[in-house]
Amino acid sequence: MDKAGLLQLPGRPEEQAWLRERLEALTVREGIALEAAIRQAVDIPEIHEADVVITSARQYDLLTAAAQELQRVVDGLQSDLPSDLVAEDLRMVLDTLGDATGVERITPQATLNNIFSSFCIGK
Repeated sequence: MDKAGLLQLPGRPEEQAWLRERLEALTVREGIALEAAIRQAVDIPEIHEADVVITSARQYDLLTAAAQELQRVVDGLQSDLPSDLVAEDLRMVLDTLGDATGVERITPQATLNNIFSSFCIGK
């Protein structure tokens, strides 16, 4: 089974088929272009080594761990690991970066809790 076939895709079957086709066609070059487009969309500036200041050994250790975890993500993508395993490695990267920055990752459960606490659904 291909990488896209392992994903739990949202939407109607025809939307899932469209997205699955796009994921299967994604090449490394397109992946790089996609990353650049995402960075531009969220307005993430280019960061250079001279711009980064790490103020504690804890931050350094967490950022080093995040870099190693991110390398596992890249290795997993290059070796065609199942997407759910790669996604879990990516979650670990986000959690480690959250620990380093003090910003918590928004989990699916937190999103659902927010929806159900803010809206009257089913009444």
